[in-house]
Amino acid sequence: MSINYANKNYTQAAPYIKQVEDCVTGEPAIKAAGNQLIYLPSPACSDADPTEAQERYSRYVCSAEFDGVPSTTLEALLGGLSHKSNNYEELPDSMGYIIEDADGDGLSLDEMIGIGQAELLKMKFCGYLAEYSDLAGMGINDEQLTRQQVKALRLRSSIKFYPRSAIINWEYRRVNGVKQLSMITLREVETDISEDGLEIVEAYSYLRLTLDENGNYYQQKRIEGKENWSEAFYPETPGGAFNFIPFEFATQGNYPKGVLPDALGYLQPICSKTLARYNVNAQMKEASRYASSPFTVTSGWTNHSFELFKEMNDGRDYLSVESGAHWTLPEGVTAEVLSFAYEKDFFTTYLERNAKEIRALGGAFEVDMQQSEKTATAAVIESAERLSVLSSLQSGLEKTFNRLIKYCAMFEGQDIDANIKLNREFIGVKLTPQERDGIRNDYIQGLISRQEALRQLEQGGVLTVEAKALMSEIDMSGE
Repeated sequence: MSINYANKNYTQAAPYIKQVEDCVTGEPAIKAAGNQLIYLPSPACSDADPTEAQERYSRYVCSAEFDGVPSTTLEALLGGLSHKSNNYEELPDSMGYIIEDADGDGLSLDEMIGIGQAELLKMKFCGYLAEYSDLAGMGINDEQLTRQQVKALRLRSSIKFYPRSAIINWEYRRVNGVKQLSMITLREVETDISEDGLEIVEAYSYLRLTLDENGNYYQQKRIEGKENWSEAFYPETPGGAFNFIPFEFATQGNYPKGVLPDALGYLQPICSKTLARYNVNAQMKEASRYASSPFTVTSGWTNHSFELFKEMNDGRDYLSVESGAHWTLPEGVTAEVLSFAYEKDFFTTYLERNAKEIRALGGAFEVDMQQSEKTATAAVIESAERLSVLSSLQSGLEKTFNRLIKYCAMFEGQDIDANIKLNREFIGVKLTPQERDGIRNDYIQGLISRQEALRQLEQGGVLTVEAKALMSEIDMSGE
């Protein structure tokens, strides 16, 4: 298989993947030298003078404003997803190390899940591979190691994250009597130091995960520029080879097995609207620059009066419009300065409508302070929740990580079922003073118990501690 081959899903999405990533990065990426013409075409005509066209485009790019709506929206949504802690209480003690170090390089499980959440909001799917310490790479050939040896060598399973941009090809077919992932090609960037030690050299490497003719899982690697794939490597468990690829796709939304979404994530239409706004902003700035600049209108000139004007103005043959400029005009010549009165027009009408459309899509775009108590962040989270985006995202990641932890345990000879639970409460609910008074009145009138009143106050975000702890504190103090 050629490493240059990528399936239709990948090639179709590639330019939009870049677009979303650049929009989330913001102006440093949008206005980078290699991206300027991609996101903001030049307004100059093709037959314009090259020097003048370049000067005009430089002004055009410099004055254009890119609003950081995508990054602000992403931050708000990630804040909602992490509003409450994830629940790892049912994770077996034997796999507890995953919580503090999920990838073997110090990345916690919470952090890895957060990276996945951001990727799903941007790209709609990503991938994870369960792995084990490379024994062959460490020069260890003995397959039977004691627990003490494993601990001393710091051997362990881990989880590796792959963004959508790194997943370039995949295939599902019926193997071992089950329709499953039978091949996937992953692209990574490897860095090295040049021979002179003065620069960092980057090169693509490709990892191909495959099920062989017997249904056993093996890996092969290839570095860009080299002709051949490496020898097949078969990762094993104490019970033998895997009869499946321990790789999981995480998706936002439900899809049939073997089907991955062509569309990108929740942020993509917001990015598209923000780029459209960026272009119209540039056009507005240039139009206002020309239209709002004052210009002169004169009349009554003759050849004699023009020569006389030059004598009266130290040889100048034009009317200066610089600040404080003075004109001395010959008799019979009149002049006036006209200026453009900037009022609501196409540009401002479009930008107002665009802002409303961004908010309707769930983007965090607030120019004016709102009168209501609801914050812009809360509005963004509620908008996403109406579309069940956050719930389906958490559900997909939850299933994915429970499977991955099971695969990690298999590397270590354990047969477990992980049951981690991700946060489903995305925004803090605060009771209003009137609602708190209602709870108090219900308690005073005997309609609810003290315990129930405290529970309602806890759910309403009023208490600084849990209701149960507060009741114990009151009982201990005898108040």
